[in-house]
Amino acid sequence: MNVKVRGVYDLDLFRYLRKAGINHFAFDLRPASFNFVQMRKIIEMLQNEREGKETFSFMFASEKDFVIEQLMVHVRRNALLDEKNCYLEFTDSENLAECEKFGLPYIWHFKDSFNYRKIRNSKSLSGVSFSYEYLESLRESNQLYPFIKEFINIKREDQWIDLRLDWSDHLSESVTDFMPAQVFSYEINQKVEESYRRVDMNLVGSHLEHAKRILNLDA
Repeated sequence: MNVKVRGVYDLDLFRYLRKAGINHFAFDLRPASFNFVQMRKIIEMLQNEREGKETFSFMFASEKDFVIEQLMVHVRRNALLDEKNCYLEFTDSENLAECEKFGLPYIWHFKDSFNYRKIRNSKSLSGVSFSYEYLESLRESNQLYPFIKEFINIKREDQWIDLRLDWSDHLSESVTDFMPAQVFSYEINQKVEESYRRVDMNLVGSHLEHAKRILNLDA
């Protein structure tokens, strides 16, 4: 299933998602986030029930370099992570040069205030992440198709697209059919929690099944 779950913060949730067929995970290392998780907890999750085909991304916003460098230390020391399965994910950056300097492949959250035509020259940029809300706003203003055509022509073939969805989104086929996303991302939030940092696993499962049907995803 080409679905990524972002904001995974405990072992029970990680195990549940693995059994549900999820192989793409994002851990939130932004201290102000409700989904913030410590690196020791992440390592605990990575040591459980892995099959070797998972990918992991680590979400940062405007953190200081040393915070990201601490992750780099773990990557270098821990055989669970390497450049083939580990990505940095920058959620609030307009400076791709700053993202490049860490030497790991990374995912960049698209911002239209940035000259995105530079992405072709960003050597370590592996994935560009779009919010469904942004693409829907383009559709409503009749700008979606010209934008998609331009973006596809700009990006390199090895740069893939991650479409961020919300659990309650009513998806337009105009967006999902024409934007060639390789990964569809959902983030843990109040819509799938019984209480603070307590996920309703059954609700997550039903949402994932629904996503599989409407996005025509294979298990």
